[in-house]
Amino acid sequence: MAYRSGLVPSQTRRPNHAAPVVDRGGLRAVLGVRDAQGRRVLLVSAGAGWGKSTLLVQRTEDLESDGVQVAWVTVPAHASAQSVWSSVLVALQERFAGSFPEAAAALGDLALPSARSTDEFVSALAGVLAGAAPIALVVDELQHAPADAVALLFRVVEEVGPETRFLFGTRWDPNVPLGRWQAQGMLHQVRGADLAFDEQETAAVLALHAAGIDDDVAVEVHRLTEGWPVAVALAGSALEHHTDPHLFVKEFATDTRPMADYLVTELFGDLGDELAQYLLDVCAPDEVTVDLALALTGRADGGAVLARWATTSAMVARYDHEPVTYRLHSLLRAYLRAEARRRDLPRWRRSNRIAAQWFADRGSLTPSLAAAGESHDWMLLTDLLERHGLELVMGGEIDAVRGALAALPHNDDATRLASRLEGVAAMLGGDLPGLRRSPPRLRPRTRGLRRLDGRSCSTWRARDWPVVDRHRSAPASRPRTHPASPTPTSRCSPTCARVVEARARRLPGSRERP
Repeated sequence: MAYRSGLVPSQTRRPNHAAPVVDRGGLRAVLGVRDAQGRRVLLVSAGAGWGKSTLLVQRTEDLESDGVQVAWVTVPAHASAQSVWSSVLVALQERFAGSFPEAAAALGDLALPSARSTDEFVSALAGVLAGAAPIALVVDELQHAPADAVALLFRVVEEVGPETRFLFGTRWDPNVPLGRWQAQGMLHQVRGADLAFDEQETAAVLALHAAGIDDDVAVEVHRLTEGWPVAVALAGSALEHHTDPHLFVKEFATDTRPMADYLVTELFGDLGDELAQYLLDVCAPDEVTVDLALALTGRADGGAVLARWATTSAMVARYDHEPVTYRLHSLLRAYLRAEARRRDLPRWRRSNRIAAQWFADRGSLTPSLAAAGESHDWMLLTDLLERHGLELVMGGEIDAVRGALAALPHNDDATRLASRLEGVAAMLGGDLPGLRRSPPRLRPRTRGLRRLDGRSCSTWRARDWPVVDRHRSAPASRPRTHPASPTPTSRCSPTCARVVEARARRLPGSRERP
């Protein structure tokens, strides 16, 4: 068979499964129901590695089992409009050669579209497809097709009858009025969130590579990858040769060469240097608003950049609360952070310093502490802990405070601050060993300390503490019996909290003495 100019024959052949082969039974069933309801156009739009081609392969297998002929075209990078349409016509011709020779001959005689013959081409092609239906045309990697080729393809979609189906795979939505098709009930869209593996599917893929993986490892891989199919597959391949699965999961995003290579080639290959640097600058916080992105990058169009990437990539999620917030995929965020440190450490620390101050000004103290620790601005971190550490501990954010304290370099001021905050944390958590290591002026009296063991600080009374207010005497008596011991992590009562807070503020080094 003679191929038209610009066609690579392999472009008309269905690929092998491009992502881990997991039977998406539920998703395939939904697509079958939608197809039966007249939704004859399937648009699978997601980023690299989400299994678009795999889903299209599985869907075409279902269509072929129902007697539908399938023609497949994969659009190569930098394709011209002529080469795209040459591929489409040859794929259809190959499909019809055995069952509909008249249609195949008509396609062979059909001239490629040109500016003067567009209307005639669309009408002639629609007539051939109507006479040979049912037929399904799959166009994968549609994002590589020129805009004029896509526009003409979508004209054909609107021209042909309901027995002809179209399946499109693309990394981002084409610039066509999909809303009209959606309103007409002829379009079904599948996004990255629909393609993400659930925990059971993640465990199944890991089991294909490394048998005997613990359930908690599978759960952690799913949490880390957020169900991104290619990341799950890469994790499974790496786990097969790793002696410590738990350590591997911690290092997967930043220290696993296959994952880093994939992110660079598949994700950053489509980005210019300017956008890549923009992502490196905004990856410091877990979530970023338009205002924070402006503070981090100085780009006034940051909101448009984030909004555009959220609509074209499953690696960026948009949350429409006030203010609008964007969140990078956890694997991408971990990789970007490691890459930012490698490329320009001073710039990375500056971004975190800006983020820390931005969060602190708005009362978001936990992310402010985390960013300040990454910035290595020890004066800023110490100031945040001095001003808000006690507030955070009393509010239950003990782990965040401990993480910030661990980041501080060892010196006398840091030791006193850590000792004071750790003592309050020990009191609130009923941690007897930790309380014994706290400053003496912060501890309860000996009998109260013995009674603390295994009991909630809600049973403490002011008499167990050194005098907080010299002008107030301690209660004359305390109850001889106590309620049943709650767990050591119980929160203290409001009265106890006031005692703890007042006592802690009198310790040496506190900036908020009464």
